[in-house]
Amino acid sequence: MKHYLRFCKFFISFLILLTTASCATFQVGIVQTPRPNLGLTGTVQALKTANAGLAEILSQPLPTHTPTPRTTDQTNEPSGPTITPTPSGPRFSSLRFASSPNAPVTRRFYVAGTPRVYAIWDYANMQEGMVVRREWLRDGQSWIVREDPWDMQKYGTSGTVRDIAIFDDNIGLQAGEYSLILSIDGIVQNVGDNIFVQEKGVFWVFAPEVREQLPSPDGNRIAYVRNGGKLIVEYDDGRVREMAIADEISSISWFPNSRHLIYAERDRTDQVSPTEDWGIAHKLWILDVETGERLLTSTSGENFHHPVISPNGRYIAALAGSKFNDRCFSSPTLVVVELNEEMRRSSVYTVEDFEGIPFLGADSSGAYPSAYNNPGTWEADDKLLASLWWLCLTTNGTPNGTYLLDLTNLRAEKVGGL
Repeated sequence: MKHYLRFCKFFISFLILLTTASCATFQVGIVQTPRPNLGLTGTVQALKTANAGLAEILSQPLPTHTPTPRTTDQTNEPSGPTITPTPSGPRFSSLRFASSPNAPVTRRFYVAGTPRVYAIWDYANMQEGMVVRREWLRDGQSWIVREDPWDMQKYGTSGTVRDIAIFDDNIGLQAGEYSLILSIDGIVQNVGDNIFVQEKGVFWVFAPEVREQLPSPDGNRIAYVRNGGKLIVEYDDGRVREMAIADEISSISWFPNSRHLIYAERDRTDQVSPTEDWGIAHKLWILDVETGERLLTSTSGENFHHPVISPNGRYIAALAGSKFNDRCFSSPTLVVVELNEEMRRSSVYTVEDFEGIPFLGADSSGAYPSAYNNPGTWEADDKLLASLWWLCLTTNGTPNGTYLLDLTNLRAEKVGGL
């Protein structure tokens, strides 16, 4: 019995030892960070440290992920620029106006007598059965209204409309402000994508400047402008000839020989405002009414206009540039064109070329015509009477006044005030 008890004690001790050894063997190679007993104070401090680190992470901007655009076939080839999605519903946009359906340049300004003006606009996502309404306004009042179902066979779902116009092929459109309102199924379309160009569907027609017939000095011919841009000459033998066609002819004058006349061709393509002439350009042409030959006397870049011919036909006084004032600078300026015996331009003079016209130094920009539509009057074959004024005067006296410009010696004399 005693031996049995000893054996049991020995066996139990052996099991305890074996278990302890096994646990020690299981933990070999595992590195554990000892956990200190922080207590309440230590725990709070650890939380503060952790929260501060989290706040710093949250304060940093998240990385931006830009998705790679894919083509419709979902290929993995390198893609092009990102395409901005367009509205899925039907829409009209980019309304503009032109004198012909395929004109390379669109315009907002025309002269009375223009036979027709086309409305051109883009469309997308159109469907069969949609109703399109076009309301034309003239001077703010409803003028012409058309309402038609969309013609899918003719136009399709997307494209550009180019066959809509208002017109009067007999006498042309009259002066006024014209606008077009477009609607799809009763929803008015925002067609003025570019406010500086389209003004939300508005264009202007101006009254013509040449309204009267102009007899030649010898009385054998009559010149006039039809529909704002067609130069017509009637002869004493009954012939009527269309001598020139332009978008707009703003002035005509006969030379003393009754064979030549000069006219100004006006281009409103780059005109900025209906109330200003900024952007308007002119060309001067000399026309031989017997042969029909035309000679370009000044380019649109020079912008000469309102020509006045000297009594002998050798000189042309004109204004150059648009009307504006900017600090010490102004426009238009005064020019005098000299012609040779073949009626071709040989020289151009400005006020700076005349001795006797004062210039007051760097603080003054020079002398300018006092009238925006008249360069002066001819007192003799080679003497021009011009009214001039100065900007940014730096002296007590004023040189403003009327000057006699002598083309024989390029001298000027002040002969009166303004």
